[in-house]
Amino acid sequence: MINLKVRSVLTSASFLLTVFVPLYLISLPAATAHQNELKGTPAAAATVSPVAATSGASPTITDPTAHLTAIFKEIKELVKEKYPKAKITTTANSMHFDEKCKSEESFYSGHIALAPQTGGILCDISVKDGPYEGKDKERLPSEVEDGFHCDLVMAPYSKQENKHLLVSLAFPPDLSTDFKTRFETLINSYNADELAAEEKAAAASKSAQ
Repeated sequence: MINLKVRSVLTSASFLLTVFVPLYLISLPAATAHQNELKGTPAAAATVSPVAATSGASPTITDPTAHLTAIFKEIKELVKEKYPKAKITTTANSMHFDEKCKSEESFYSGHIALAPQTGGILCDISVKDGPYEGKDKERLPSEVEDGFHCDLVMAPYSKQENKHLLVSLAFPPDLSTDFKTRFETLINSYNADELAAEEKAAAASKSAQ
C-alpha cells in the first residue's frame, strides 16, 4: 500500500516536471533578452535632439545680398508712396533719396550742408564693416534737432555679417508719423531675426536654470 502511494507521488512529480520545466526554459531567454534591451536603452532625458541643440543659434541668412536688396526695395516703395517726386539712387550696398532740399548752414556745426525743407526728406543708407563706432554709439538710434530739421541716426548691427547698416535721415517737423514708423521698422529688419533668436536663446537658458 505504501509503495503504491510513493509510486503515485513520484508519477505526479514526474508529470509536473515534464510539463512546466520546458515552459520555464522557453520563457527564460525572452525575459533575459527583454532585460538586456532595457539595460541597453538610454534614459529619455539623456537623449538630445539635434534640433533642440541648435535651436538657440542665430538664424543664417542664406543670401545677405538678396536680404539687403529686399530692404532697399521696400524702402523705395515707401518713399515713392509718401514722396512721389523724390530722387532715389541705389547701389548694391547703399541708398540715397531726397526731395525738397537745399544747401544751408548747419545750426550746430556751422558747415554748409544739404537740408530738407517743409514737405521734404533727405536720407543716406550704407553698409559698413563691423559695429558702429561713431558719435552717440551708446544711444542709438539717436534723434537730434538741427535748427529747422531733425537728424535721425540708426545703425543696426549684424553679428553674422559683422556689418552695420548706417542710416542718416533728416526730416522737417511735418514728417509723417506713419512714414517714420514704417521706415524704422524696415531698417531694423536688417538684424531683427538675429535679435529675436538671441532673445529666444536667453529665455530658454534662463528657464533651464
